[in-house]
Amino acid sequence: MPLGRPVPVDSLVSTPTLDPMAETPEKPLDSAVFERPDMRRALASHDIATVYRILVGQGLSQRRLAELVGQTQSEVSEILSGRQVQSYDVLERIAEGLGVSRGVMGLSYGDADEGAGPPVYHEVDEDMRRRALLAAGAVALFGRPILGEILELPDRPPAPAPLPSQLGMADVEALQGLTQSLEAQAAYYGGGCAVLTPVAHRAERLLAIPGADTTKAAMATAIAELHNVAGWAAFDSHQDDTARYHFARAMTLGNGGDGHQFSRAAYFAGVSTAERGHWDEGLKFLQLAQMRLDQAPPSQRATELGAWIDVDTACVYGHLDRPDLAHAALTKARDSWQAPDRDDQADMDWVTALAELNMGRDQNAERLVSSAVRHWEGTANRRQAVLGRITLAAIKVKAGDSGANQFAYQAITQAQELHSVRARERLAPLAQALTDRTDRESRELARLANQAITV
Repeated sequence: MPLGRPVPVDSLVSTPTLDPMAETPEKPLDSAVFERPDMRRALASHDIATVYRILVGQGLSQRRLAELVGQTQSEVSEILSGRQVQSYDVLERIAEGLGVSRGVMGLSYGDADEGAGPPVYHEVDEDMRRRALLAAGAVALFGRPILGEILELPDRPPAPAPLPSQLGMADVEALQGLTQSLEAQAAYYGGGCAVLTPVAHRAERLLAIPGADTTKAAMATAIAELHNVAGWAAFDSHQDDTARYHFARAMTLGNGGDGHQFSRAAYFAGVSTAERGHWDEGLKFLQLAQMRLDQAPPSQRATELGAWIDVDTACVYGHLDRPDLAHAALTKARDSWQAPDRDDQADMDWVTALAELNMGRDQNAERLVSSAVRHWEGTANRRQAVLGRITLAAIKVKAGDSGANQFAYQAITQAQELHSVRARERLAPLAQALTDRTDRESRELARLANQAITV
């Protein structure tokens, strides 16, 4: 089956120039390059770096490639160096510029070729299809088709369900439920970027469906929330470019209404930026989140988010060696909001403990994080429990507590079980504390921790 409409050969040829210093006109690019298996895979997975590398390898210059896809040559160079392309609009422009059908790149709801529809069984009735499925199951289980006849089944799934003709609140609620479910899975296993990113990307197609203004606004907010969850999963997976893409989309889509999702995205951007050691820029994001939150009408969730902004601001001020401002931010967070349940309290205790550590108040930090870990043990929030244990292990090792090494070993092994790069990166202070000790067991644990970090 052809991949898409052929690339016009003359569109891939440089226009001759009279400049004696100009490059030699490029050779026409064979459109068969888009039928290559590696090109097909790259297009389907949005691996634009590989797409560009194949084209350049076929003799297309970066300059001409940039002209075709509507980018600057520096942007093309960055993508060739590994920069990911996530924006739907940019992917559409690339498809159009290269003459590739949008369906091939998963940019339209349909089969691999636009308009192709679901796979077709020629001269096969419904009974034969069912028997073929039985045969496939038997072959998988027994190695031979004892339950039906062999019939070639399609090598790709049927087209996705069509979009609704009218957007309703049921669609909004369904997306919110899906977001909550995926967020819970990420909290238990860690990571989740590979699942959440394509879901968030596809969800934006819902914005094109006709609907009441209030419903469309609610959908935009729901998609912004999904982007926030996807962004945090990407950060947890150390996919920082992908995280920034999601947070940018969340700020764009979530600025309507009370702007809560905008503030949440700016808050996540601040925390993730600060954790990478960019304290000043992280602080600016947190301030941006607070500025938008100040424009919103008073509400319980605004008060709660404001408290989180304050406590993480305290963490940043601690790193910036401003204990006075850190203390003021912690006091503001504590006085403005009281956690309604133990889950929220445990989360707040852990982040407050990090701020206390940054101010050198280890005893306060140990008390707070110990309380958080006791609550998280056995809950579905396994990722947060491991983060807490890592923090507590570092405190115990540094203080020379008895049993600290056993506690450290448990924290290291639990971090290795998660799909969370962030959790493994947080082993660094623990590894350093173990390295500072002179006994052989501590040094061996430090080696294990450093090995886990680099996996």
